[in-house]
Amino acid sequence: MLIYPKPYAHETLLSFVYRVAQQNLMDPSWIFHILENRYSIKLIKNMVNWLNGEELEALANFLRLPIEQAKALSISFDLERIGLGVWNVKKNPWFLYDKTRFCPICLDEDSFQRKIWISSHSIICLEHKRFLIDKCTNCHNIINTRDIIQNICPKCNKFLSFSQNNFVKNNSLIQYQKLLNNIYLKNSFEYEHSWINNSATFLNALDFLSIWAAKLVKPDNLSIHDSNIFYKGSILERNHLKNYRTLEQSICIYNFVFNIIKNWPTAFYQFLEMAEENNEQAFFSFLKYGITKLIGTDLWPISKEVTNFISKNRIKLKGDQFIRSDEIKYINTKFNGGIIYSEVINSEPYFYKGLKFNIIEKSEVDKLLDEFENSYTKEEIMTHWGLSSKAAFNILNSNLIEGTHCYKIGSASTWIIPIKSINSIESKLEESDSQHVKLPISLGNSFQWAGPHHAALILRGMLSGKIKFKLNGPKLTNTLIDKRDCYFYLKEIIINQSFNSGSINIRDIIFILGIKKSDVIYWLETGRLGEFSNTTDYVYLPVNNFLTFLNHYITTFELSIELNLHTKKILKQHSMGNLNSISGPELNDGKRLLFYRKDINYKIFNRLHSF
Repeated sequence: MLIYPKPYAHETLLSFVYRVAQQNLMDPSWIFHILENRYSIKLIKNMVNWLNGEELEALANFLRLPIEQAKALSISFDLERIGLGVWNVKKNPWFLYDKTRFCPICLDEDSFQRKIWISSHSIICLEHKRFLIDKCTNCHNIINTRDIIQNICPKCNKFLSFSQNNFVKNNSLIQYQKLLNNIYLKNSFEYEHSWINNSATFLNALDFLSIWAAKLVKPDNLSIHDSNIFYKGSILERNHLKNYRTLEQSICIYNFVFNIIKNWPTAFYQFLEMAEENNEQAFFSFLKYGITKLIGTDLWPISKEVTNFISKNRIKLKGDQFIRSDEIKYINTKFNGGIIYSEVINSEPYFYKGLKFNIIEKSEVDKLLDEFENSYTKEEIMTHWGLSSKAAFNILNSNLIEGTHCYKIGSASTWIIPIKSINSIESKLEESDSQHVKLPISLGNSFQWAGPHHAALILRGMLSGKIKFKLNGPKLTNTLIDKRDCYFYLKEIIINQSFNSGSINIRDIIFILGIKKSDVIYWLETGRLGEFSNTTDYVYLPVNNFLTFLNHYITTFELSIELNLHTKKILKQHSMGNLNSISGPELNDGKRLLFYRKDINYKIFNRLHSF
């Protein structure tokens, strides 16, 4: 090329490519042939405005254009900056794919395509206060980018700059277009609104409301009669907007939708009233599928206002703000969907347009939300204290933590654990922290040793001063507790509770005796634990059987705990003949040593302590 022109401000990339070819006296398609034949870069003309990555870099190098300047001409980077996604370029709702709009006065000044002209929402040239046009006013041929550069209608050969476009008298539409120009040309969004506070939300709201306005509102109500602008045809392709909407369609639909946004929520309620009367089937779809997709998105306020409309204007509920059951679980990650059916919150089912709505006054949800915001979930307290699921469940069910409550639907449970109650327990533990623990075991290991079903009892023993402990690290389960204190404290409670109930859990027998389940079963089968008819289910045993056993016999582990000696020392005394067992491998009587309790006396205690 002999001439390397510079792009205009706010020009499209395709427009610049065509201008480069034109100024080099070449056919507008010439650059595409050069790129394909010499550089093996095959570009689709209508995709040029969407280029990024290596293809954009290659085109920029060929045009001797700095890459940052090339990016400024590309639509892809505008959408990325704003935060808008595109799933199909040809059908995208943001920018025209193969069509364009234009201002003939601007075109007469400079023949290039302005980026704002291909915005699907753009309808006005703010510089001249005139509506854009999208077809030749002489023959009504639809115009593309190449026609703009040549300033000629390919059908009738009339100059496009000779076309006539109308003045804009509607101040609301001018305000609308200013918003668009600021978004695309100045990268700014200055508009006071109750919930629309950024460019992406504004454009997404335009898109959503336009789709449903086209489905639910009569064309006559969309038309602007005092300006002789009429809504005709359809702007929809199944359930989304067509990429190309005629200028008249765009003016009508965006005038209607911007009025809803500008006068929120009054105008939105008026829109819903129109929708009710016009198309019941489409309105049913709007209620069942349309608004539910907005939950948890930036457009959620639309869904919320539908709920308020139904609650206040149709069901006639008293209150200012309402919320549907399907929305609650998205308010806070600690909620689950079943909360609506729990006793934690009161809701009533109402029917509207054949659909059932569970509606709650928002103030009630806000109150619950405050509770949740200042609380832990079960999972969070497990992480905070380092608990297992079973240990956490036992502590939460024990009423040890003040203000804790739970709601359950099916197998799913959600816990509300006040943070202030957790802080209170931690403060009490800090106040009672011991400097020295004689026989230390971590709290986490003690839960495994005694069983997670006794986690609350152990924690209660620590808080009451019955179990000495020393805090050790950030996790509560790292705390070191006195093993003997823990054992005797639990043993007394277990026996008392078992005596009152008449039976004892085999898991507690294992803990107290320091043995395995197989030992319990063996002693049952050999009669040492008394007679027990239900031999197929060793879960609970009669407590009298166990107490009789406890009065007669003692295990190695019990001796170790009672004498405060390591089991190795006790086993050594047994091997030396100082302690006679009545069962064990040597006697071919089970796998566990067992001693008569009456044979253990203070003389043996003193002798053992001397070693």
